[in-house]
Amino acid sequence: MVKDGLRRRNFWVYDLNVDNQISGTSVNFLGNSVTINSQIKTSSNSGSGTIINDITAAEVISGGMWVIGSAASGTTPNYVAKGGKFGDGTPLGICLATTASGSKPDILTRGVYHGLVAEATINAGDAIVPGAGAAKNCVTSVGSGAAQFDAGDVRGICLMGGGSKATVSVYLY
Repeated sequence: MVKDGLRRRNFWVYDLNVDNQISGTSVNFLGNSVTINSQIKTSSNSGSGTIINDITAAEVISGGMWVIGSAASGTTPNYVAKGGKFGDGTPLGICLATTASGSKPDILTRGVYHGLVAEATINAGDAIVPGAGAAKNCVTSVGSGAAQFDAGDVRGICLMGGGSKATVSVYLY
């Protein structure tokens, strides 16, 4: 039995702090030592969820925007976070607070979020995908346009629905 550890399939995390932060922890994953920077915490718009905060923003990302990962420009291989909408790629998650370019945003990758704007009516239980709105904080359901989406686009499920332009709650998975 592992004391104060977290087991997830083929890896173990030891010595979690009282907030269950895993930040900077060395993890033995399939025989390789990997350092991760992820945490589980609560924010004003989300319940408990998984948050990554080790990707540098390439631009200002507003709180509530979908966030995508992108290759950085230049000769050094790297990746950065940018605001995204439907068609920009599968999002990593949702930015929890406005973050300046060069900073490291808190990105909710899994968990409850309240504050996305419905592009059309979304019912509780509908599978959700990022919306196409320019503000990059919109969401729509597969049910309101199934022909344009495939299973790879689904990013979560609607918990509290609403009509067009309503604020809805989702669970990201």
